[in-house]
Amino acid sequence: MTINDDVLIVDDDPIAQSIYKSYFASIGIHRTHSAMTGKQGLQLLNSEAAGVGLIILDIHMPEMDGIECLRHLHTLKYDGHLVIGSSAHRADTQSAQKLALLYGLNLLGFISKPLTKRKLEQVLSPEQASEPSQLAS
Repeated sequence: MTINDDVLIVDDDPIAQSIYKSYFASIGIHRTHSAMTGKQGLQLLNSEAAGVGLIILDIHMPEMDGIECLRHLHTLKYDGHLVIGSSAHRADTQSAQKLALLYGLNLLGFISKPLTKRKLEQVLSPEQASEPSQLAS
């Protein structure tokens, strides 16, 4: 991910969206797009496809959840980075992570809620690009 890439935040929690946007702005990434559902996220991705280098994806959302969204990302052959962020139960998050890897998506890791700048920095650090991280707390 470079500073010129767009970030797509797919999360139905407006507070989480605000934290993500604030963090990205603090590191010089100002082109962020937000969606409240997986369906909205896919619509934005289709309209901004060339520039989206990172998707932050919640698991539990209305209309289309993160699991179904992962399937669509696979079908679309999305080749940017992916971070799963959720307050879901551990089994759900592990299943989502395994599914993302099974689909060949470029999973950087998982961020548990509540979000903190430290958690975001850990999962988005360059060292994480080679091996997905899991932050339980």
